Amino acid sequence: MIIVKLCADVLDVELGRSVHDQTGIENDAVVGGAIIDCYVKLQLLEDARKVFQILGEKDNVAMCALLAGFNQIGKSKEGLALYVDFLCEGNKLDPFTSASVVSLCSNLETELSGTQIHCGVIKLGFKMDSYLGSAFINMYGNFGMISDAYKCFLDVCNKNEICGNAMMNTLIFNSNDLKALELFCGMREVGIAQSSSSISYALRACGNLFMLKEGRSFHSYVIKNPLEDDCRLGVENALLEMYVRCRAIDDAKLIFKRMLIRNEFSWTTIISGCGESGHFVEALGIFCDMLQYSKPSQFTLISVIQACAEIKALDVGKQAQTYIIKVGFEYHPFVGSALINMYAVFKHETLNALHVFLSMKEKDLVSWSVMLTAWVQNGYHKEVLKHFAEFQTVPIFQVDESILSSCISAASGLAALDIGKCFHSWVIKVGLEVDLHVASSITDMYSKCGNIRDACKEAIDLFNKAKEAGLEPDGVTFTGVLAACSHAGLVEEGCEYFRYMRSEYNSEVTINHYACMVDILGQAAKLEEAEALIKEAPF
Repeated sequence: MIIVKLCADVLDVELGRSVHDQTGIENDAVVGGAIIDCYVKLQLLEDARKVFQILGEKDNVAMCALLAGFNQIGKSKEGLALYVDFLCEGNKLDPFTSASVVSLCSNLETELSGTQIHCGVIKLGFKMDSYLGSAFINMYGNFGMISDAYKCFLDVCNKNEICGNAMMNTLIFNSNDLKALELFCGMREVGIAQSSSSISYALRACGNLFMLKEGRSFHSYVIKNPLEDDCRLGVENALLEMYVRCRAIDDAKLIFKRMLIRNEFSWTTIISGCGESGHFVEALGIFCDMLQYSKPSQFTLISVIQACAEIKALDVGKQAQTYIIKVGFEYHPFVGSALINMYAVFKHETLNALHVFLSMKEKDLVSWSVMLTAWVQNGYHKEVLKHFAEFQTVPIFQVDESILSSCISAASGLAALDIGKCFHSWVIKVGLEVDLHVASSITDMYSKCGNIRDACKEAIDLFNKAKEAGLEPDGVTFTGVLAACSHAGLVEEGCEYFRYMRSEYNSEVTINHYACMVDILGQAAKLEEAEALIKEAPF
């Protein structure tokens, strides 16, 4: 049995099978369980299952090992079926097996199996200890059933940091960050030890809530209470993430600089933080340093590509793409979308954006949206409408506001009023007419297609719906509205919208807005007012 465990520890598949063949004593529950555990650790689930099935005496230890293996590879339904067979053979449940089954249920699409297991545990009278309670808390948390998770937490006898951390994680996972912080303080008040994990969760909650002051307090606590070396990286990463989320990039840089050990998460967090703070060149410099010490993930590369797009560093972006292909990330949907978006910044690189798009094995809604937007931005309006027809052949995707805005803008660019009206009907059908970007595109489309009456109708309707929904129209919306009023000769309405824009909506006034107003006043022969407006304009 010791040799079998050694095979698992050194991950030697051939040696493990050789020892198994030589023992030939699978019917011994102890040795058989050790062989199953060995195969599970070597990720040879079929071999482990075969050994389990020929065991004369199947105990809960072997069952737990096998269930853990199915859980690791995401085959929860198969593991659950094996568990049902185990019970049908007359075997009795114990708390540890129950916890393993509950972990399996966490990955299923329905909570029904998990609640049935919970009922069975209650009927059997098992004590809700921290181990079993944490399994239930995590399961209910994955299903978004916060109240049920909290009831399980309350039912745990002799609460400790394990179940407390599970509850904090569940609350944060379901965007109840403030409740997680309250729980942290409550645990401290009743004397439950504050582990490095609970501090990390508290820091994450502070970051999600942008509570910089409270995050600094936890940082002070960490400084005053030094952590063990094996816990240091997790807490330092949590500190790094908290400062990045709170936009305290200088504090984040200081944490990163002082870290003795950094992993991929550390590098990615500081790179994305620099990018989000506008320090794009520095983000690329840190990425170059990272390549010497750690392998970047697809998330790291997304941040790098975004930085290249912001500072228009095309050569660096192409080098990043070469690395992406080398490590096999080119098929990742998010990476592909980031590359398409980067190439879209350069009109002469639109063909490269298309090559990336066509090379993607799995195109998600984001990649479709980014590609259509890239074409619109660079004037390839026919391509937008052509590939939208292809998009419609993918039944799993539904049109969203970004897709429709791009298509309406394409119709606008082609002055294709009939096509634009079709998309307008579509917008109404799916209930997106109150979306500002969509409504702005519609107004602009009618205006550019010469249908002034419909453009003005859409402009007025947009403002009314925006007011009702409490939304703030953007500069593009006002440009469309003013242009429509100019063409239709609606002087008073145009002046009213211009006043709204400058006062109530606080939108950024551009030269286009002033040009529309000068045109409105000029057509109404209000030349003195037009001249005064020109002198007033800050351009």
